[in-house]
Amino acid sequence: MGKKLETLKNSIKPKTRKGLILGLIFGVITPIIGGVAAGIILYKFVLIETTNTDGVDITDYRVDVTDKAMAKYNSTSKNADYTTLFEADEIFAIAFKLYSSYENSYSISIGNTDAGGMDQTIRAANIKNGNRYLEESLSKSALVGVANRTVLEPDGSVKLFKGSAVSTVVGNYVPEYYEFTSEEYASKYGKVPSRPLIYIVNQKTIIKDSVKIKKNATGYEVSLSLDTYYGVFDYMNQMKNISGLSGAPKFSYCRLKLTTDKELLAKTLHIEEGYTAKLGLFGSYCDAVLDINYHANEKYTIPEIDTPISYEEGK
Repeated sequence: MGKKLETLKNSIKPKTRKGLILGLIFGVITPIIGGVAAGIILYKFVLIETTNTDGVDITDYRVDVTDKAMAKYNSTSKNADYTTLFEADEIFAIAFKLYSSYENSYSISIGNTDAGGMDQTIRAANIKNGNRYLEESLSKSALVGVANRTVLEPDGSVKLFKGSAVSTVVGNYVPEYYEFTSEEYASKYGKVPSRPLIYIVNQKTIIKDSVKIKKNATGYEVSLSLDTYYGVFDYMNQMKNISGLSGAPKFSYCRLKLTTDKELLAKTLHIEEGYTAKLGLFGSYCDAVLDINYHANEKYTIPEIDTPISYEEGK
């Protein structure tokens, strides 16, 4: 049974507020696949500033090159050297458009966050069966284990299930959920599960001198860094709204490395990020790394809410 949308904000406030000077432990989770911060623990606290995103219109930075890039791709010989034909943002757009075109697909993400000296594991998955999607994010440290599952239904409704990570690879969920329209969910949390990436990748958000495009024996590799405001704008809002932070996190870097096959289909994404997250007057600096493997045209049946997804242990 779904809870009303307006009850969500209060329900995700941290349960413990016994004093920052004693070392407040605050665990949050973001139900994403494209970003690293599947969980944050604010462990070492310092005075920091947040980033302002309230009421900011970044329409001019939401340049979508997908249609133009796909038109050029479809008219290009498949024996061509794509490094000479496409810019970095075009390859990103083509890679994920091709991936999204399959009836069935799934991705598995494995990573770590170092939040002020506290190491936290990250596990995430995105499963597509036709026009139904499930996303899971798990985050586990020695002190906190948190988990979310988000289901996008064929009618466009989104169900958010909140739980706890009982291990690095298993979440504990109850049947109760929060229900949204796709528009409500995307507005509050940055993206719906059918959108592959939370990042905004185009010529206006890519740091120009960071781009490297290489061809190798198995396909292509594109490395770039994103502007730490416009490129991560949706991501910052997502982190702020689901975690109860005092404001949007402030990013210091965001580096992406995409690998594709010879036809530019997305295969892997390596993500490195640094940001500060703030609760009350204090916050912590976080360094995070995530590796995502994409499995196109492969079926992974969407599990029941209380059925674990298969992840690797360790790392």
